[in-house]
Amino acid sequence: YTRIFLISFGCSMVINTVEEKASTKDFVDLGNLIDSLFDNFSIRLRNACPSINSMDLCMCYLIKIGISPIDIASLQLRSPSAISMARKRLARKILGDSGTIGKLDKLIRSF
Repeated sequence: YTRIFLISFGCSMVINTVEEKASTKDFVDLGNLIDSLFDNFSIRLRNACPSINSMDLCMCYLIKIGISPIDIASLQLRSPSAISMARKRLARKILGDSGTIGKLDKLIRSF
């Protein structure tokens, strides 16, 4: 199978392509990297929004490093529409009824 290298913030991480779903270990490694680069991002996010689950946190990691929704779909072996719906639900969970995908992306990238 094919693997691609994701270069983000000067660090590299192996992410699987469509042939293989990104593993839990991949997301744990990504979370550790993001936490070290962004002042414990996941802890701060969970403190701000205790209702987010592990799947939500993985989505936030990918948004944080600027992965497009199409690429998120490939990494998670889901359809783009499923990713869009998941992002809409996450926006409402974090931001309330006024939450939009655009507001979610802006918040997560600046958090």
